[in-house]
Amino acid sequence: MSILDNVKFKYGPGIQQNYKYIVDIRTLFNGTSKNESTVYVEGTVNLRFLTRCDAVLTLSDITLNEKSLSGLKNSAHPNSQQFADAVTENSLRFSFKDGLIAELCPSVDEPVWVLNFKRGILSLLHNSMKRFDLDHSGEEEDVQGKCFTEYKVLGANGTGLLVSKYKNLNLCQRRSKLHSILQTTTTGNFNRNKKNDNILKSSSHCHLVIDHNIYNEISCEETHVFQPFSNQNSGVTTVVQQKLSLISEDMIEVMAEEPEVSRRAILGFDNVLPSKVTHGELKSSRDLLKKLCRSQDVYHDGLSELFSKFIQSLRLISYPAMSALYGHSKTTCPMARYGFSMIFLVLAITVLKILLDVMPFINTAASVSIMRDIILKETVPENIASEWLFSIAFIASPDRDVVTAAASLLQENKFSQTITLSVASLVHTFCMVQDNCNNSEAVISVVNYLESRLLEALQIGNLDREKYDEIMVLLKALSNIGIISDNLQNELFKIIRDNNIDTALRIAAVETFRRFSCENTRNYFVEIFRNQEVDAEVRIASYIQIMRCPNYLLIRTIRHSLLHEEVNQVGSFIWTHLNNLLKTSVPTKVEIQSLLSEKDLVKKFSSDIRKYSHNFEGSLYFDDYNLGSSYDSNVIFSTSSYVPRSVMFNFTVDMFGESLNIFEINSRLEGFEHYLESLFGPKGSSNIMPNSIIKSIRQTRDIQSDEALKNEMDQLPNFFKNVTKDPKEISYKKSHVLLDCNYIVPTTAGVPILLTALGTSSVNVKLFGSLKTGGFSKNRELELDLTADIQPTVSLDISGEMSVDAFYASTGAKIKANIYTDTAIKTIVKVRDKKLVSIKFSLPRQKNEIFSVRWYINKSDPTANVYLFEYKRTQRKDLSVISLTFDTPGSEVKRVLNANLTVDKQSHNLTMLLQSPEGEMLARGKYKNTYDEKFIQIALDVNRKKHFDASFSLTKHDIKNGYTYRPIAYLVVNGERVMKLEGSIDSMSKRGISQYTVDLKFETKRLNSKLFGYISKSESSLEVNMYQDYKFQNAKEQRIVLKFGVANRSRNNMVIVVGFCNLTCTAYPYLNFVSNATFQRSGGHMDLAIKLNQSPTSQSSNLEKENLEFDLLFSYKAFTDNKRTLRLVAALNKESSDIHLKGEFTYEHFLYDINIAALVKYGDNKDVSVTMFWSHPRSTMEQIKTHINVTIPSFTPMIFNLDIEEKHPKYYQIDLKATWFSGHSITALGFYQDKSVASSLNHHIKLSLNSPSFQNINADLQFYRDNNVLKLDLKALHDNDDYQIFFHYQTVTLEETRMLINIKYKEKLYKFLNTIYDGPYKRIHAELHIDQ
Repeated sequence: MSILDNVKFKYGPGIQQNYKYIVDIRTLFNGTSKNESTVYVEGTVNLRFLTRCDAVLTLSDITLNEKSLSGLKNSAHPNSQQFADAVTENSLRFSFKDGLIAELCPSVDEPVWVLNFKRGILSLLHNSMKRFDLDHSGEEEDVQGKCFTEYKVLGANGTGLLVSKYKNLNLCQRRSKLHSILQTTTTGNFNRNKKNDNILKSSSHCHLVIDHNIYNEISCEETHVFQPFSNQNSGVTTVVQQKLSLISEDMIEVMAEEPEVSRRAILGFDNVLPSKVTHGELKSSRDLLKKLCRSQDVYHDGLSELFSKFIQSLRLISYPAMSALYGHSKTTCPMARYGFSMIFLVLAITVLKILLDVMPFINTAASVSIMRDIILKETVPENIASEWLFSIAFIASPDRDVVTAAASLLQENKFSQTITLSVASLVHTFCMVQDNCNNSEAVISVVNYLESRLLEALQIGNLDREKYDEIMVLLKALSNIGIISDNLQNELFKIIRDNNIDTALRIAAVETFRRFSCENTRNYFVEIFRNQEVDAEVRIASYIQIMRCPNYLLIRTIRHSLLHEEVNQVGSFIWTHLNNLLKTSVPTKVEIQSLLSEKDLVKKFSSDIRKYSHNFEGSLYFDDYNLGSSYDSNVIFSTSSYVPRSVMFNFTVDMFGESLNIFEINSRLEGFEHYLESLFGPKGSSNIMPNSIIKSIRQTRDIQSDEALKNEMDQLPNFFKNVTKDPKEISYKKSHVLLDCNYIVPTTAGVPILLTALGTSSVNVKLFGSLKTGGFSKNRELELDLTADIQPTVSLDISGEMSVDAFYASTGAKIKANIYTDTAIKTIVKVRDKKLVSIKFSLPRQKNEIFSVRWYINKSDPTANVYLFEYKRTQRKDLSVISLTFDTPGSEVKRVLNANLTVDKQSHNLTMLLQSPEGEMLARGKYKNTYDEKFIQIALDVNRKKHFDASFSLTKHDIKNGYTYRPIAYLVVNGERVMKLEGSIDSMSKRGISQYTVDLKFETKRLNSKLFGYISKSESSLEVNMYQDYKFQNAKEQRIVLKFGVANRSRNNMVIVVGFCNLTCTAYPYLNFVSNATFQRSGGHMDLAIKLNQSPTSQSSNLEKENLEFDLLFSYKAFTDNKRTLRLVAALNKESSDIHLKGEFTYEHFLYDINIAALVKYGDNKDVSVTMFWSHPRSTMEQIKTHINVTIPSFTPMIFNLDIEEKHPKYYQIDLKATWFSGHSITALGFYQDKSVASSLNHHIKLSLNSPSFQNINADLQFYRDNNVLKLDLKALHDNDDYQIFFHYQTVTLEETRMLINIKYKEKLYKFLNTIYDGPYKRIHAELHIDQ
């Protein structure tokens, strides 16, 4: 640790500062209750500086109390002495660079929670201010994470300086951690200015008093509100208060030698959950087990809560205590109640089952050791052992003892795939939460065992299937851990390069390095990837390996390889993978995107997904919510097969700064080509497959006897196997942990806030019943009788807690929820083929509980014990009757509900009758569907009174050259006709002409309407002539006439289409109009003319003035000499409104010249015209001409003429003439020269401006820019006066820059000269000259 010159603080060797330290932690329901849980710590903090930037922290006189000194009484915590011994045992050495604490040097055996507690004290001393007399803000990293921190100088108090310190904890990074069975990867919040979606609303304020450049007093208050159940600042709240006050300063002797550094750490909080062992919890666990024992015969709503408490108590006991509890499980239940009867024996077995159920959910070293002992002794069924081993892989925060216990299970048992993969996953989780895990003896023993067994298996020449699978599992286990020795690494390199070894094994060897350090193997895998003689699958696997952590040089290398790639399989995969990376929205791949660009993606490979390897990716991310998801899939082909060799699919969810991998599926296929060819090849059996499938389906029904069905049912799961002709009872009891997670948030005191959630369930299902069957053969009807009594009981308990854990003491507030169901159902089912289905069930209990929060089903009629559901079907020759019945036979209240459906195929009548105690409803229907007639009629009667009657029919009759259709429809509601439709539609065709004659009448209560007319259609024309007469009640009859026609009159090479559309409306004559249009096209010419005349009601001169006339003419011509013209003319006239508008637009393009003209006429002698000319010939020298003329009445025409001609290369002559609407004019003559080269920009323009409105102006502008100089020089001469703006910026050296600014106004000169030197010493020189 180097010595730096302190600027702010004056701490140094020879003086020890002694501080009084107080921590007051309270957890309460703020705003709803005065109850609170408190922890109070008090002690002395000694700071001893070895050098000016190296110090030692020592704690002494530490006490742990349960009540704050501000309360009524202070009482020592029972664990106060243990807490004090732990935190005072070791001193803590740390770096102190003028307030910044970057590194800690704790003792090797310092517990995690003790080091975190001391981090809280050092975070008070951590200060990132530049100076004490200036405010400061910026990111600061301490025990609370990386947070934006603001320091504000408040003023002075005597000799002390007052400073406030505020942290926005809601924007902190690397702060919280979630511990659960679901392993996540921290992705962070990529929008740092956006508030994280934290479940805690937190704030931190501190007040600092600095006297004589050392801390005199520091006081901080931090609040955390649990947001899901809060209302602003009300709710479950934790308040942490800290105070560090200077007591005295003592002169001490400076140590000659500094303590040796054996371990290094940072100031950030360590989120590892420390394991706790409390020997006194054995009695509590035994008592809870007794309660669970007594609860097995009578399930109640508190059973799952007991199970939760039992799990929590078991997590606090040691391995010997848990072994004793398991060993005496058979005698745990009280014998006084049951004696030595068979019932006691059953309960003893039940207690053992409870312990077996709970073992995989404890997740401690003791539970793993117990499971190891039981598995090695083989005293549990294989399914329970598999469940235990599966749970070991999901332990969220394993410690060294857990890994040691699991490692012994791996080494003392015969080889098992499940044990190997579970232990490997456990070791990986341990390495994620523990630093330097590769130095752990347990981890080393696991890795050595796996490597030795792998190397031993690799020595075998001819591998059988069992040894081959063992090697693959061992490689997968080592890839999960991510730790490999140098010896094994070399062996794997040999396997990857050996073309004689199976490809799948070589790929597995590559994937073994997926969690290994990229830097150590990158060059090797780049070499494999670039070697085009290596198998394509191995090259793709190597590419995936090196892309796990790419850099800029690697991306350049891949791009170069892609340009020269000759294997389509490899090139197709790389191209799709890079293309997906460039487009993805996954936050963790943003850094890779910055290394890529479109030019890297050279697409020269076939992208047929049926034949070539591909990478597929899809992602969606909402930055505002810090939420998203993505999928990633690889389909890998081999050059020697048309069937994909491997397929991978991965689905990941990103939320709240964590990346959660939901699942990943990998599959590999080899040798399937033969089977596919036998099915789908030229001589395959795919043509006969449909018949084979149908035959196999029908065979499942071809059972010749009832005994055969019984034999089939015997092969089904136990549920059906036990429900047979002889009544039997099935019982299922199981307790589970549904939710177990811890969310850790550090506080400024170094003790964590724990948000824990634990959910457990207890299920007890009893089933008693019998099943009788018959008639499953072809020639007999189906008969089935099922009787079943079902008694499901389920208890679900979910508890959440917000606590501050000081290891030996804690504060906390709990929230609990319990769901409980206890019902009983008796069911009788009777089936007689398709004729009868009867379901009858009863609720024997008066009360059936659904939830323990008083939500239950209570029968309102105690006599309703039986509920009958019956389906019955009767089939005759032309008559079908289907009935549905619901009833509660034997009850006092009549509840019969009956539905009857009758279908008469001969008369086409349908009848549905619904009956209930409240009345009946009859629905009648009749239908007919033939070629000549479509008919449907519906009627509805309620309690024998007609409410609805509707009918619709359509008949078809033959006539000469066609048909006549006659539609009839009517609707009657409550005996009154609402609507009627009738009439005819004639359809006739003759000599290529079709005509439809319409005559329809439509009547309602208020409207009578008639539609008549015709529609005529031929090959080249369409004509519509329709009349609509209508009359509303108490109104005059009106008519609407629509005439429309389109005709194609094309001839030879000319296309001619004409059309017209006329509308006449007697009720609204101002809507009447007559219109026609003509379209012509021939060769390169095209014309369109449209004319519309509105309100053509009379030829009278007065009415003609009300007419609105619109004309449109469009013309386009293309000539053989490439000349093109376009003309558009539109006119709108209305005499009465004095509207006379006309617009014309012309466009002409010939060679390099373009002429545009636009004219708008809005009255007599009121024309606005715009003309434009543009010419840009293609030649070696540039020449541009443009002329614009805008003419507006009462104004001088605006004229703009610009000619630019290149006289010499990059030397241009400029001639500008312009006149504005006001009559002012200007001319400009000059030149522009471009002297730029590759290393610099150099532009020069000189103009002479002449105008009758002002004296001549001569302007000269020069611009120059290269790597070291930036210069701008603008000069002007006006009326014999000089004007100048001069700017010159120069980088003299890497440390020195100069800047000169001159401004000249007539005879006055303003000058500014500035020199900045940024070398070993800093220098700024500035000169300012002003003429007065």
